Amino acid sequence: AAALLLLQVRPSGAAPVTLSEALGRAWERAPQLDAQRIQAGLARADVWRRWLPNEPQLQFLNQDDHSWETVGVTETLGFPGKGLAASRLDRARLRAQEAEVGAKSQELLRYAVGAFLDAAVAAALVGQQEKNVADMQALSDSMRSRYDSGLASQAEMIVAELQLRQQRADLAATRDRAQAAGARLGAWLGLDAARGWELPDDVPPDALAKGGRRTPEEARALAAADVARASRSYSAWSSAPDVSLSAARNTYRVLAASPILRRQTDTYGIAVSVPLFLPAYEYVEARRARSQAVMDEAAAALALQAAQADRVQAALDYRRGRSRLSELRARDLPLAEALIESSLTAYKAGKIGLAELVLARKTLAELRTQDVQLRASLISAHLRCPGEDLGGPK
Repeated sequence: AAALLLLQVRPSGAAPVTLSEALGRAWERAPQLDAQRIQAGLARADVWRRWLPNEPQLQFLNQDDHSWETVGVTETLGFPGKGLAASRLDRARLRAQEAEVGAKSQELLRYAVGAFLDAAVAAALVGQQEKNVADMQALSDSMRSRYDSGLASQAEMIVAELQLRQQRADLAATRDRAQAAGARLGAWLGLDAARGWELPDDVPPDALAKGGRRTPEEARALAAADVARASRSYSAWSSAPDVSLSAARNTYRVLAASPILRRQTDTYGIAVSVPLFLPAYEYVEARRARSQAVMDEAAAALALQAAQADRVQAALDYRRGRSRLSELRARDLPLAEALIESSLTAYKAGKIGLAELVLARKTLAELRTQDVQLRASLISAHLRCPGEDLGGPK
């Protein structure tokens, strides 16, 4: 079960802030996600806009003596193969924009969880250190009574007092850190930091599903490789000529100006650019674009390999941490608590010294701290391998 350790006195009736509640507020305060969805929508429209013709050019010509005039329109069309290649590139860019929505969602999830862990872990450590100080205070009081009764030495009483002072100093530092982290998180999410922060054992499944199954690094690497392949295909068609179609109506106010003695004639035309300087310009640009696409695809492949390696490592870290946390709670913590009881009994019976008793208390405190740190590391590792079947309780 998730440990509930609070930063300060909780307002009456107020439940602690859970990770799910904090993430819900973070999603609400994320205009970058809405902006990225707009970008994806515009890219989706680019796919069909590619097949729309270019804006037509209207023209009007008039002879200076007003003997004739011409009204016409010219439309430039892309070479068919060039349009298909450009359409494939548009679809790749659309997939990249859609992948960026998931990447930004995962980045927001990581940032929000990281900020929450800063506050929740610090609050949990405050609660544990308060227990340690209270236990050490009781031991110090007992040591003073034993010293007054002649059952303990002055050295033992001084050691207990120094241990108590050090633990109080550690508690004050942790409280300051917890208060600062809680204030920052509360201000960002619009939540009351006085409610406290509940540290869970793992990321809520609904939050992981909302962020997607790929890490930001994986999503961007796959999208970059997709765009690079489409760009390389388009580079072969980029120098293909465009075709211009034109039509005009000629009106002759002076019949003698008409070449066929008619008041109106029609003119139709087709123009195709001739690549006379292809080796010097178009071919060079095509090779430049193709080589850049090859480099981009290679870089994306390396980035994807690194991201997938990090996913594998994160899954291993998660499983190892989960196993250690189960062992800690099932065996180590109960054993350390029993050690405290037996050490205290042995100390009162004069069978062990104060050093052994303090070591037993220190061991229990370190194991409790390890419980908190393991939960934080489990959550961080899980965010690095979303969609992975990790087994065990969520």
